Amino acid sequence: MDGLYIHIPFCVSKCKYCDFASFAGKEHLADKYINAVCNEMQKYKDHKFDTVYIGGGTPTVLDCSALEHLFDSIYDNFKISPVSEITVEANPKTVDAAKAKVLKDLGVNRVSLGAQSMNDDELKMLGRIHTAYDTEQTVDIIKNSGINNISLDLMYALPGQTTDKINNSIRRVLNLNPEHISCYGLKIEQGTPFYQMRNSGKITELDDDAAADMY
Repeated sequence: MDGLYIHIPFCVSKCKYCDFASFAGKEHLADKYINAVCNEMQKYKDHKFDTVYIGGGTPTVLDCSALEHLFDSIYDNFKISPVSEITVEANPKTVDAAKAKVLKDLGVNRVSLGAQSMNDDELKMLGRIHTAYDTEQTVDIIKNSGINNISLDLMYALPGQTTDKINNSIRRVLNLNPEHISCYGLKIEQGTPFYQMRNSGKITELDDDAAADMY
């Protein structure tokens, strides 16, 4: 099975824990970037793929016309299995009904939604741009578009996090009935704001025993 991954390196803002190749405030470069990606696809024309994954960054930062351009190029250059899983990563704050409909029309049948937490104080600490309510609303929007396969990301072992907090996140996420949940223990990476904050004493990393209990 061959899978196609396309990275979209744009975000509304950079999360404090993130060490991925993503950039805030660079959305004006999106069209040039998509054009470059589409040109690159031509080098591998007619390759067959069983899965397509558009990750980031935040792919849903792209406007509808950029998404259409990207997917048109995918379908023009590659042979995509009719039973392919086609996934797009999304931030809850960057999906409205119009964008969800476009994703559905473009053949997207799975959305990976970066909830990360269902506690607003934790979301603010992480540097996320959405709230827990935004996540709940966005799940409804995506389902109403006809995309029923939704995966939710959830983080644990956050600075200052308690078992009550993680249990609240788990309960609220389960109430949304996602098809899949991905759980990630926070790892503080060099070069991130969290790395500097930990070294300066502004945040304290959870010890291994507490992280294991949350897991």
